[in-house]
Amino acid sequence: MDMTPYLQRSLTNAELMAREGWSYEGCIVRVVPQQVFNRWKFTKDEIVPVISFEDGYQWIPNVGARRMLTDAWGSDTDLWIGRCLRIYLKAVVRTEKTSGRGIEKLEKQVELLDDDAGF
Repeated sequence: MDMTPYLQRSLTNAELMAREGWSYEGCIVRVVPQQVFNRWKFTKDEIVPVISFEDGYQWIPNVGARRMLTDAWGSDTDLWIGRCLRIYLKAVVRTEKTSGRGIEKLEKQVELLDDDAGF
């Protein structure tokens, strides 16, 4: 048995930056709600959707990505299984709350791929 799918590797910014083109492509095998620790809100009570891919990587989509996926594929995540997508880092400018200055940050973006892309 191949243990790779059970390692629970996360698609973090650091993981994406280590990849060519700062991107990851994969096909969804499951989407489950999971209680996680949110380091920005300092809470362990947040329940979020966790998307798992064929190769064992996992991703927690941000609210914008959740809306995009729901608009494209519907709200029933069971219908997302077998669908493929690309997650990549993009530099965006956000306004810093304290100073009002524009700060460039890397954010994860999602691109839907043709379902028969053959990963």
